[in-house]
Amino acid sequence: MVFTEAFRGIVNYSRILARTSCRGVQFSIEQRGLHNILHKSFVHSFPNSFPVEHSSNWSNRRHIFYSKFGGLLLVLGAYSFSWYLFPARVKADSGVGVSEQLEEATEVEEPTTQVRFPTWLEVEENGLLKRQRLLGAGPRFMTPLRVKVYAVGVYVDEKEARSILSGFKYTDPEQLESDGRFWSTFSTPRSDPGEGRKGFGKTFRLVCIREVAGKHMQNGFDRGLLKRVREAEKKMNMPDGKQALKKFNGFFLEKGTMAVGCELLFVCSANGTVDTWIDGVHYGQVKNDALCWALSDMFLGMKPVSKEIKQQVSQGCFSWLQES
Repeated sequence: MVFTEAFRGIVNYSRILARTSCRGVQFSIEQRGLHNILHKSFVHSFPNSFPVEHSSNWSNRRHIFYSKFGGLLLVLGAYSFSWYLFPARVKADSGVGVSEQLEEATEVEEPTTQVRFPTWLEVEENGLLKRQRLLGAGPRFMTPLRVKVYAVGVYVDEKEARSILSGFKYTDPEQLESDGRFWSTFSTPRSDPGEGRKGFGKTFRLVCIREVAGKHMQNGFDRGLLKRVREAEKKMNMPDGKQALKKFNGFFLEKGTMAVGCELLFVCSANGTVDTWIDGVHYGQVKNDALCWALSDMFLGMKPVSKEIKQQVSQGCFSWLQES
């Protein structure tokens, strides 16, 4: 029933759009005195729809052309519409945000995707197990139709992060969210006393909510990270980002298709390394400051790929900084 109604709706919408577009084109043509030329062209192109013996009544048969044009629009929209035919089970956006659930829960649910995130996560950094705290989580949308592809949770090494971020004071989460200085400090890739830099461990946990090909995931991250690693090299003296990104992207291709529920961990250590884990398997480590910074900036910078993720993490950061 849902599929039938959805399909009927998109067909009707395509016909309405075609009719509206064609009327606009027809008006423009009539204003320029090309009405008869267009008529002859249609008779030649669509002899079955515009028979010569009924050419005087062709204007009454325009709905046939509208149907043909509407069909073209339907085909163009079919690929995007197909994302909705077999989605993972996702309810309407509702419920309490992740940041509001963090105070007492051991596990929280991202309301848009229903993906659950533990409030604490054990990750391996250079052979050592470390415990990191969830700051917030949100959905990642793709295409103009805002198709939900995966949910992202952001975790930090609480002790390391608090020693670096505790000096920031805000009156509300919105003030924190818009402070570029805070997020620049948050995204520092590694600690280097000689350069006056202090970094801390952080992890980005992604959970797929629909099946995604490794090539598609690679393309998505390449679009988000390539311009950022270039910026890091030009403006922040962080070289070799493109080579690091190529190695990082190779992990998605090595994995191949990622099923619904597939878990990806990008563990960024304070020494400038990124470890990639997919469904519990370690795919490799990349040591590069530009890549570490670009990952943080992609999700939490001043032009994030998902405003929803940054908003939730900002609210979580604000609440966390208020704690004694």
